[in-house]
Amino acid sequence: MTVVILVSSVLLASSVKDFLNTIDSIVGGKEVVTDIKNYELNMTSVVYFQNDMGAWEEYQRLHGDENRIWVDIENIPQRLIDAFIAIEDQRFYKHGGVDWKRTLSAFINYLPFVNIYNSNQGGSTITQQLIKNITNDRDKSVNRKFREILRAQYIEKELSKKEILEAYLNTISLGSGICGVQVAANYYFNKDVAQLSIAECASLAAITKNPSKYNPDTKPADNQKRRKSVLDKMFDLGMISSKEYQTAVESEVIVNKAQQSNFELPINSYYIDTLISDISADLAQLKGITEESASKLLYNGGFRIYSTINPSIQEKMEEVYKDVDKYFPIKSRKDKEKSVQSAMTILDYEGNIKGIIGGVGEKKVNRGLNRAWESPRQPGSTMKPLGAYSLAIDRGIISYSSVVDDKPVPNYYGNGKAGPREWYGGYEGRIKVRRAIAHSANTIPIQLISKIGLEDAYSFLKYDLNFTYLSEVDINPASLAIGGCEYGITTTQSAAAYSIFGNHGIYNKPKTYYKVTDANGSIVLSREEGRQVLKPEAADIMNKLLQGVIYDEGGTGRKAAGYSSMRAYGKTGTSSEANDSWFVGGSPYYFASVWCGFDQPENMKVTTLASTVWRTVMSEIHKKLPKKDFEMSNSIIKASFCTNTGLKAGPNCNTETGYCVPGVYYKQCDGVHIYEDEKTPDFVGELTSSQDTTTQSSSQAATPDMQNNESSSGTASSGSETSSLTSSSSSGAGSSTASDSSQQGTGSTNSSN
Repeated sequence: MTVVILVSSVLLASSVKDFLNTIDSIVGGKEVVTDIKNYELNMTSVVYFQNDMGAWEEYQRLHGDENRIWVDIENIPQRLIDAFIAIEDQRFYKHGGVDWKRTLSAFINYLPFVNIYNSNQGGSTITQQLIKNITNDRDKSVNRKFREILRAQYIEKELSKKEILEAYLNTISLGSGICGVQVAANYYFNKDVAQLSIAECASLAAITKNPSKYNPDTKPADNQKRRKSVLDKMFDLGMISSKEYQTAVESEVIVNKAQQSNFELPINSYYIDTLISDISADLAQLKGITEESASKLLYNGGFRIYSTINPSIQEKMEEVYKDVDKYFPIKSRKDKEKSVQSAMTILDYEGNIKGIIGGVGEKKVNRGLNRAWESPRQPGSTMKPLGAYSLAIDRGIISYSSVVDDKPVPNYYGNGKAGPREWYGGYEGRIKVRRAIAHSANTIPIQLISKIGLEDAYSFLKYDLNFTYLSEVDINPASLAIGGCEYGITTTQSAAAYSIFGNHGIYNKPKTYYKVTDANGSIVLSREEGRQVLKPEAADIMNKLLQGVIYDEGGTGRKAAGYSSMRAYGKTGTSSEANDSWFVGGSPYYFASVWCGFDQPENMKVTTLASTVWRTVMSEIHKKLPKKDFEMSNSIIKASFCTNTGLKAGPNCNTETGYCVPGVYYKQCDGVHIYEDEKTPDFVGELTSSQDTTTQSSSQAATPDMQNNESSSGTASSGSETSSLTSSSSSGAGSSTASDSSQQGTGSTNSSN
């Protein structure tokens, strides 16, 4: 039928050009040429990591059913090209796509009892084999062969021999799911293709006739036999000298299996799963396609991915999380076979994810549930510094040394019932902010958020800190101040949010990559710049306050202490009924967030598990790191505050060194230190209109090794005076207040610590 159509087209064609166009429309030659030119895009993507010396090393390859990396013809050794031509198509440079002598002989050999042509080569030329590789057209009919012949002749007119060879050598199947000579050289010999010996070149060329039979890894004897045939042909054709031939024949070809795991389809780490999800989402947004399509593009797009992973950190995390009996011994009361679950994210202060774990135990599937990336849980008290304290300090509502009143908020539960209840029972009355944070008081964040404003706090958490799982249902004190959210946050989100306290108030969106390039090196994706979401001084003050959670007597995070000789800051969190245990904490190098709980929430009984896991992992990571301190902003205001009132110290006050943001000034304590409830402001250290203050000169800047609780008796230090008042765009309290139970979050607040 095809022949009839072709003859008819010849008769109807008005010119040779029309005839060729007609042939092309029948056989699809133009489409094949286009596919060949674009086939470089259908390549394996490679993930790199940066080693301790700053150089980029290959970490893992991402590929679908075929593993393929394109290499330019200039980087393919001539001996390898010769090996393939010798055994597959020795007249390659002479024919126009079809070797008619071989084609006719191969056709005659199909006839019964006829064998007039005996050769190690088949009937197909390299050009014809390329067509099969590109189109996967492997029908054994005469029509397919005729179509292939016409396509080969068309391709030879459109592409140079060099282009055809390059495409062929990059698409040829070489066993073990491998396509192309570069990956084959990597896989079988752990070498770049340019480093192959003549014997190794012949070994690869030997595979093509039957990849399963002549595989040098699984069938070394058969490969050796055919390798000899390749070398014989190369010598007969004058491609190698007698000496080179003899050396190659006598050489032992050793398959190096050390790196073979890089070329198989492994069970990815949680980091690689996260990387794929991260890039797929960004590619989908960039190209306006679905994430499923973007994921396929990632696997086959030949991308070069410059990841943020620190393999050593990831490995240490995996060691802990795989040892279930030792580190996660808590069993479900509902199902004794189920251990408690956990997730952990570690990043640096630029938002680069260095390691991530999405579950306890051996990982058995790819792209399964990743609790660190996609499973929000109620954050409990880890919300307090984010939704309340940080904004209150940023706006000058409180300072490092403020004294606050741990007392119930009227009508908190509605129907005139005050609250919230404290997890430690009762109320402590007037306490320092540092104590309120370290001991995780519930009432103080509720009082603070009424001054900040619910809408302002929600906007800060949702949009500045990227808490995507928050909804309008959470615009209430219980959710925003003490973490009783409808859904919650992930460890990755909390790590990125808390890292602002070690990064002078700059928020960086957590990322798994620095950049992604295409096969030609052009940048496809790059990371966005960080954003200043908190005054640098406010972030630094929060850092110092949160150190008290770990090191102060009565601090709820004391189990995290001892991870290193370096200081750390952090916060514990426990949701209602102890369903969720959190510890979020940062060293001068890294910040880590840990969540523990059951997938189907139930009381864990042990609320310090997350702190223990944090200390275990972070101690391993920091063992060999040089000692380092947190840096404080030079512009932070350092002053002497009254230990009784939290106001600027007067001549008769016991004092401690405290810190506040520039442009915020506190009235001076009168030294009487007598409190009458009806005359006491909500926050003893609240703002005053007075513009005088004790400030710090540049020579008095807070230093990293400054103690965090510098108390003494006597008078305030004089310092330097200023009359200038710097206003802040973020200053000013909102008008929203907590009122009735309808505003409360879904989580109970009686056990948040």
